[in-house]
Amino acid sequence: MEGAQYTVKFWPNYTKEGNPTATWVLKTDSDARVYYDADHKVSGPALQMNAAGTRPEFHLGTITIQETQAPSGYSINDTTYTLYIIQKNMGDAEPHIYWDAAGTQLAERVEQGNTLLDIESAESTPFGSITINKSTNVNGYDRSGFKFRIQGTSKTGAQTVNEVITTNAQGQASLGVPANQTGFHLEYGTYTITEELTTEQQKLWKGKSAGTVTVNDTTKNVTYNLTNESKVLCGIFGVYMQPQPTRRVWVSFFVT
Repeated sequence: MEGAQYTVKFWPNYTKEGNPTATWVLKTDSDARVYYDADHKVSGPALQMNAAGTRPEFHLGTITIQETQAPSGYSINDTTYTLYIIQKNMGDAEPHIYWDAAGTQLAERVEQGNTLLDIESAESTPFGSITINKSTNVNGYDRSGFKFRIQGTSKTGAQTVNEVITTNAQGQASLGVPANQTGFHLEYGTYTITEELTTEQQKLWKGKSAGTVTVNDTTKNVTYNLTNESKVLCGIFGVYMQPQPTRRVWVSFFVT
């Protein structure tokens, strides 16, 4: 997850009183890690140094960390996390870092020495879904068994999609479940939908050409509406039969 940017603010106290005295923007590297050093600094004043002046190190006080730019194709994690830089024991040569006791336990960690912000899973790959809502111009017709192929590459380029879904009796079929559910996780991206009629279905229905849908933050769960028109006339008619002079029979037929 290279390319994420984090804004780090520093207060020389433990109450965040007043404005922060320093604000840096740091970026992740190809290993999804953020070091508090010159190579990972995007902007901000000179880095704070340890007492010997040999390496960057946060001074005693409070820092906040907030993701302000997510990697391409990922959702931003806009939660602000607070860390306290304190001396665990009086006389310690090096300060130590503690999470805010009221904060959420995170995958991020700051290693002793105050140089490494190890961002392991702050971002989450955004998932969405595509639902086919199929109808026909024949009332009451069973709409199950219609197949649709969904193809494309996710916005991040990490996922190639080539899936076939089949409608139920109500004419619905879906691809994609939330991250906390078991199933196919459809990443954000632009996908084509093509109806694949069977040989028998082609005798009865006019197929639809491919359509395109985009799954993103605005249209996370997309519904694709499609109506098939019948190729043949459907109806019911009656035939009057008189096999015997004194008996008349009506027989109804369904014609396709």
